[in-house]
Amino acid sequence: MLENTTKVSLDRLDAALPPALRSVWRSAAQCAIDRGWDLYLVGGAVRDLLRHDSADLTLILPDLDLVVGGETATPTDAGIQLAIDLQAIYPQAKLTSHPNFQTAALTWPQMIDKEWSGVSVDIATARIETYEYPGAHPTVTAGSIYQDLQRRDFTVNAMALRLTGDRAGEITDFFGGQQDLAQKCLRVLHDRSFQDDPTRIFRGVRFLTRLGFSWATETETQWQTTLNSGIFAATLQSQVRVPSLEDRLRAELKYLSDSPQWLDGIRALGELQAWQCIHPRLQVTENTWLSLHLLERLLVNPPHPAMKLTGWPLRLEVILAGLDLVDSSACAKGDRDTAAQQLQMSVESIERLQQIELVQATINNLGFGLRPSQIAAKLGVYSIELLYLVLLLDPEPDNLLLFKYLTEWSHTQAFLDGNDLKALGYPPGKTYKPMLQALTAATCDGLVRDREGSIKFLRINFPRNP
Repeated sequence: MLENTTKVSLDRLDAALPPALRSVWRSAAQCAIDRGWDLYLVGGAVRDLLRHDSADLTLILPDLDLVVGGETATPTDAGIQLAIDLQAIYPQAKLTSHPNFQTAALTWPQMIDKEWSGVSVDIATARIETYEYPGAHPTVTAGSIYQDLQRRDFTVNAMALRLTGDRAGEITDFFGGQQDLAQKCLRVLHDRSFQDDPTRIFRGVRFLTRLGFSWATETETQWQTTLNSGIFAATLQSQVRVPSLEDRLRAELKYLSDSPQWLDGIRALGELQAWQCIHPRLQVTENTWLSLHLLERLLVNPPHPAMKLTGWPLRLEVILAGLDLVDSSACAKGDRDTAAQQLQMSVESIERLQQIELVQATINNLGFGLRPSQIAAKLGVYSIELLYLVLLLDPEPDNLLLFKYLTEWSHTQAFLDGNDLKALGYPPGKTYKPMLQALTAATCDGLVRDREGSIKFLRINFPRNP
């Protein structure tokens, strides 16, 4: 256990917090003092405070992660009780507690006062975690601050800033986090770290790409040893639910996908063979990599102003689609469904992954001589997101018709609407729909190019009764 006397000015903490959070942490500290408890700021906030020079006013901490605990075990419900005390001070906050994990959260959703909108504070009892099997939810018992920091992912995230008592402002660092921070090094705290929670490798990659860190040599070795043991594949094949390979992993992938460095992160995960945590055969192939780069270009420079795409979950769908595209054998079918369901992806995402081959067959059977409107009618039964997924997976010239549909034909609108039909003397009724559909098709095919041409088209094809 390291003895560390580094101190951080609490004024520096205040400078890095929005006004609302300054009020909350000071209120929380006073509530803890009133109950005779110690209170710590933990996690990424402490890391970032130490990373930034005290004169750097650009650091803004978006939320607070607080732990109630000291050198000995704290009462089991201390974190929740402190959250209840805080809610009495801030009754507009929403309190959510998780007794099994000894945690609570206070959130201020959309408030009239913008200063409080989106404010979030997590409060936990200092705790010990044990895992029944790899990737399981932890079993939690109350512990000391040392034991709480010992259960964390990396040394640079296993430091605490004391907020109470004569030692307020002191950095508690038992595991050499400050030294690793200075060397920009990511190091796990024990040999079973990745076995207990494989999402740590995904979280680590996110930190590496965002912060410019590198792996400690022994940490990279520990990951490879854990991976080569086959424990993830065996766990996935068992009937036991694996939370860390499901909802927690999905959350990590979303964080990575939403980051500016997502392409670097995906490449790093491939080099580490970390995709095997989702499925033993899953890898980012060269074709998948090209699809992801194409997606990035489409997101930055949409080929049509009306095109609206979101990176998540399309990025993950492209990666998962690679499972059955690498191996099209009958025994491989359904692997992408299994992986998607394991990650608890949305029903829409799962359906898109299931329909890829169906769309590809539709495109292959379009044949020659079809008018743009006829192609649009056949492809229009599928969602735009699904069609873009298919295009991303196979952006070859064979998909030129799909590209034309997505960028031009799907956005075609008639030059006239129902009000125009009425003004032209057509009685309102059920005939409007087929008339407008015919106008749209004619516009798509280039037979109609303006309002005048549209009116002429109607008079020829839909003559009014005398």
